Amino acid sequence: NLGLGGRDPDARRAELLGAVGAEGLRRAIDLAYIHSRQDRYRDTGYNTTPNRLRFASENWATFGAAQGDAILQPLTFWLLRIRDTGMPGEAAGQVKAIEKTVLASIKPVCNDEYHHAAHAGARAGNTVPAVTAAIRRAAVAATGHDITDRVRLAGG
Repeated sequence: NLGLGGRDPDARRAELLGAVGAEGLRRAIDLAYIHSRQDRYRDTGYNTTPNRLRFASENWATFGAAQGDAILQPLTFWLLRIRDTGMPGEAAGQVKAIEKTVLASIKPVCNDEYHHAAHAGARAGNTVPAVTAAIRRAAVAATGHDITDRVRLAGG
């Protein structure tokens, strides 16, 4: 159900192709345009963005060859826990505040906050320790407490 979005398929195709360099991904964008434009170049409720395709293109050696759950093998996920507030809904508000602060400062390539021309140079500083430190600072600002623990979840 992945949609490529856009009211103007020609303009959207050009925008998406401008974000990717990986030949396999460029071919997939073109094939969707040629063979299933009506189904893919519209809002399906599961739309991708040029930023997400940019990330996929940069990691195409992994994403282009992986099948099914194997795509998660090279990825690591971190679960960062904040202290229980004891009040329903308060934790959700704190997490939202933390997320908003971190997204504004880190501007991850897959998110809308990232604008390639303006933010590409800052990406080298978005290391796991730097992102974790930004999350911890935002957590203290939102909750008055540091993250209580981190849980590493390996891919796959």
